[in-house]
Amino acid sequence: SSGINAEYGGGCSHYCHNTIGSFYCSCPPGMTLSRRGDYCIDPEIPGSCTGILTGESGVISTMGYPDSYIGGLSCYWMIYPPPSKEIRLTFHDFDLENGHEGECRGYDYLEVATGGGALPRVYCGKTVPDPISVNGTRIALRFSSDTNLSGRGFFATYSTVTEQSSQEPTCEEKFYSVRGKIEYSRDKVVCDTYTYIIALPSSFQLSYKYSGKLGEGSGVSVYRSTTERLTTYRRTTELTGSKTLSNMLKIIVNSTQQDDSFHLSWKSKDKGLCGGTYRATKTPGNIYSHHTFNETDLAPHQTCTWSITAKKGVTLNFLTFDIAGDVTLPSHDVITSHRLRRRGGKCRTNLLEITDGGRKIGRFCNERKQSVYSSKSKNVKLKLVTRRDPGKGFQVKFSRLT
Repeated sequence: SSGINAEYGGGCSHYCHNTIGSFYCSCPPGMTLSRRGDYCIDPEIPGSCTGILTGESGVISTMGYPDSYIGGLSCYWMIYPPPSKEIRLTFHDFDLENGHEGECRGYDYLEVATGGGALPRVYCGKTVPDPISVNGTRIALRFSSDTNLSGRGFFATYSTVTEQSSQEPTCEEKFYSVRGKIEYSRDKVVCDTYTYIIALPSSFQLSYKYSGKLGEGSGVSVYRSTTERLTTYRRTTELTGSKTLSNMLKIIVNSTQQDDSFHLSWKSKDKGLCGGTYRATKTPGNIYSHHTFNETDLAPHQTCTWSITAKKGVTLNFLTFDIAGDVTLPSHDVITSHRLRRRGGKCRTNLLEITDGGRKIGRFCNERKQSVYSSKSKNVKLKLVTRRDPGKGFQVKFSRLT
C-alpha cells in the first residue's frame, strides 16, 4: 500500500510505499527525493523550505500543499524584485493551526515582513490574508510549525509590475486554490472582456456551480482547457454546474451591459498522486498510472511525469499496459517483449512517452502484453498524456539494472 506519511520522524516526508519487509519514499510532481531518501526537496527552492526569489513571478507554498504540512518546520523565503518594480503577494488558500486568544506565535504561523520600518504581519488560522503590495523593496516570509496540529498550509503567488504601470487595469485573474468563488459585477470592472483562470495540480479534478443574469449580447464561456469549451451561458441562468474531469477552468466574460453579473463557485477532488520521483534499487518497486488502478480507468485531460534514477541503470517491466487511443498512419511506437519497435500508426489521443538519459525512446499506446525495457543510463522518465477515453492504465515494476 502507499499513502501520505502522517509521522515524519523516521519515515517519509510525503509519500510512503510499503514493500515486503521495508518501504521507500516518493515525492509529489515537481519535487525530488533527497539523498537521504526520506524527504522531498523543490529544485527551485533549496530545501523546499527556504529560498531567494528574484523572478518577476513565482509560487510560495508549504511543503506538499494541499496535503498537511509536517511539524517542526522553520522556513524562510525572500522576494527581491527587479529594479523599479512593485511586488504583489496574493494568498489563494490559507489553512494553519489556530492560535490562542489572538496570539499566533507559539503555534503554526506565517510572518510577513515588508521592510521600511513596518512591523511584521503575523497570520495563523484559516482566514485568507489580504493581498500585500510593496514598492521598490523586498518581502520576507517566515513559516513556523510546532509538533501538534497542522492543516493544508498556504498557497501564495507573487508578481511584479513597473511602478509607472501599477495602476493600469488588469483584465485577467488567476486562482490556484482547491476551492473558491468568483463574484462578477460589470460595474466593478473596466474591461468588456474579462478572463478568469483556475489551475490546480494534475491529480485534481474540478467541478463548479454557476448562476447569473446577463443582458442582450453578453456571454460567459467556460473552458476545461485552453481551447476546449464546455458551455456558454447567456441571459438569466439558474444555479447549474458541471464536473469538468480537468484540473483547469478558464472563464471568459464578454459583457455588453452595465448590470451584467454572475456567481461561480468551484471545488476540487484529489484523484491521487500523479507522477513522482523514485530511486531504483535491487528490490523492485511499482509505479501505477493512477492510484485507483484495477478499480477505475484512467482519467482524461492529465499530464503526469515519473522520474526513476539509479547508479548503473534501470529495468522497466510493464506488467500491464492499456493506454487506449486513436492512431494515425504511418507509424507508432509499440512496446514488445524485451525490445521496442515501430508498427502501425502514430499515437494521437493518449500516450506514454519514455525518455532514456535525455533521449526520447518513443511514444506508446494501445493494449500490449508484458514487456521489458532496460536502460544503462542513470535516469529514465515516463510521461503520460491523456485526452479522452484513455483505458485501464499501466503497472510497471522497476529495479536497478544488474
